[in-house]
Amino acid sequence: MYPVYSVTYLSGSDLIVFHRNDGFFGFTGEDNLFVQTRNGVRVGLAAGLVTTVQYDVEYDKSPAPGRKTTDRALGLTFGYRF
Repeated sequence: MYPVYSVTYLSGSDLIVFHRNDGFFGFTGEDNLFVQTRNGVRVGLAAGLVTTVQYDVEYDKSPAPGRKTTDRALGLTFGYRF
């Protein structure tokens, strides 16, 4: 197992800052390592609506042929909090 941790900072109910890191490795060798990291901010809008800005990074030490070792994504989402 690779260390897994998650940090969330709550400021009242309108602002949430989060970081999550997950890591996995296989049993066949040290080059089977996969790490996912998610960082973001979730902001409460009006009447239960929320928006999230999130930056994701995924690292694969031994990707399939023709693939990159690192993928990055920036996301903007809108939702409703129950």
